[in-house]
Amino acid sequence: MTNEVIVLIRVGVIGYGTIGQIHSKALASMPGCALTVVADLDPDRKAQAQRDFGVAVVHDLEEMLQRFDVDLVDICVPTYLHEQLITAAIQANKHIFCEKPLARSLKEGQRLLDLSANYQQKIGIGHVMSGEIGDVGVVRSFRGGAQFPTGWQDWFSDYELSGGVILDLTIHDLDFLRWLFGDVKRVYAKTTYGRTSAHLEHALIILRFNSGVIALDQHPR
Repeated sequence: MTNEVIVLIRVGVIGYGTIGQIHSKALASMPGCALTVVADLDPDRKAQAQRDFGVAVVHDLEEMLQRFDVDLVDICVPTYLHEQLITAAIQANKHIFCEKPLARSLKEGQRLLDLSANYQQKIGIGHVMSGEIGDVGVVRSFRGGAQFPTGWQDWFSDYELSGGVILDLTIHDLDFLRWLFGDVKRVYAKTTYGRTSAHLEHALIILRFNSGVIALDQHPR
């Protein structure tokens, strides 16, 4: 008989919207992981988190760090808040998992890369990966048909906050394609931003990889 030591990772989730609820459900069922506290600005969502998981709830990350000893901060807030909360979690020396994308802009992303250059804790961004596939010449990816997402103060429909369909949705496919096929040599991209409403934005992206693979990616809202 051996004595098995189980190390629990205590997790605090920031944001209990659609993604926060999905993350919380996964964390609550994950061996070695303890969903400890959920933070949300909305009283109704805090109450829902208590009903769903019986966890403690707080207003924001600052209150969470003051009241609870968590090992990992799981950030599930709108894109434009990612830099602010990742920075605070780094300053608190916590492990970090953040819903995609890393940040709203290239400058914000670069600041986070610089800040975390010698960081000793783990940082993960919630992109999607898959298994192995065979030889590929041409790829066509398409994402559509879903209802326009709802969010805190309808932030998805504000380009300055969400980055539009490319940063909010297409980033999944771009990250996945680069993971599969490596570096990109050439990019052609068009979007209807400014010509249609945010709820009807459409993006078309063509990628040519160094390997010769060509990918066509389309995203209607």
